[in-house]
Amino acid sequence: MERRPGFARDWQASAARANFDFRRADGSMWWDESAYYALTMAEVDEIEEATGAIEQLVYQVVDDAVQQPPLLRALQIPDWAHELVRESWRGQERHLYGRMDFARGKDGSLKLLEYNGDTPTALFEAAVFQWEWLEAGKQARALPGDADQFNSIHDRLIEAFRMLGSRDGRWTFSAIGTSNEDLGTVAYLADTALQAGHEIQLLAINQIGLADGRVFVDLQNRAIGDLFKLYPWEDLLREDFGLALLRAAQSREIRVLEPAWKMIVSNKGLLPLLWRAAPNHPNLLPSYFALDVEQGRAPAGWHGGRGVVTKALWGREGAGTSIWLGRDDRPVRTVPADAESFEPNWYVDQAYTELATYDGQRPVLGSWTVAGQPAGLGIREDSGLVTGSTARFVPHAIIG
Repeated sequence: MERRPGFARDWQASAARANFDFRRADGSMWWDESAYYALTMAEVDEIEEATGAIEQLVYQVVDDAVQQPPLLRALQIPDWAHELVRESWRGQERHLYGRMDFARGKDGSLKLLEYNGDTPTALFEAAVFQWEWLEAGKQARALPGDADQFNSIHDRLIEAFRMLGSRDGRWTFSAIGTSNEDLGTVAYLADTALQAGHEIQLLAINQIGLADGRVFVDLQNRAIGDLFKLYPWEDLLREDFGLALLRAAQSREIRVLEPAWKMIVSNKGLLPLLWRAAPNHPNLLPSYFALDVEQGRAPAGWHGGRGVVTKALWGREGAGTSIWLGRDDRPVRTVPADAESFEPNWYVDQAYTELATYDGQRPVLGSWTVAGQPAGLGIREDSGLVTGSTARFVPHAIIG
């Protein structure tokens, strides 16, 4: 893999035509094509194979977890939600998409850092905008004419919505109305559902109504039968709205994407469960619940002397993450920068792996799945050790 200089084009105009805003709240740009990553087909094959293998392992872990309430409690899923999670999994509720974040190590290894299986974003960038970049590069002869991309996300999403069907021909897509990134993601997903032949509507979360305490309705007072919500399950469960959604989902009044069993997959607690199921898997890093490490239930030296990354169960964009390096079996733990205190039952520990650097940047390889199948790649890079809210999305091409 190489980081190469980009080529000049008026991508801002293209983004405007797509009605997509790549600016963050502070005015900085999220999309960056001043450089791109060139991968070989063999490297892409490795990412695709690892993604498929871990996806199958995830299903094994979920099947195990739903049968053991202590594991669900370790994930901080409240007892009153366990039955919904179990029913969702045993009922084989279909899911739509997810993103596994891999690290390419300095040693050439490919290791899973985390899996966001509930509310991953940066989807339009990966599925559409970087494909447009590739085509523009080939047309301008800035890229080889046979350059390709690991990217079948768009077509797979359309096919997934065809397979999902709908109860009344209509899908409702919802997100927090103040987040441009979230609104852009649901607008794109709604467009794929439209191309799959469904009627669609977009609503902010606070525009969804509740009738008789169990039927969710839109602004026209129509019952919502199929809902895609870009809103984390763990946040929903803390709200009255979420409790009603739980009851409606259990009574089959509504179908929700992502399904309730994804509470297990979007949780950093998935990492120690994966390691327990497949210790020494070539694409996994040793991982344990922080409480087990604190109480001496993890084997001595489990991190191999490389250091440890502490992650909040539901941290996103690097939130709740701290890194402590050292060769001692029990080095002094630092409190995550955005936490007032360290509560080990809300964190996991993962062995540190040093990412390969390219021009001072550390790329994280986001491997997308659609309907459980590997579907494409999106790369985010950051100069810091933690890929956080200031990371940039950089396109890629398969060359050679």
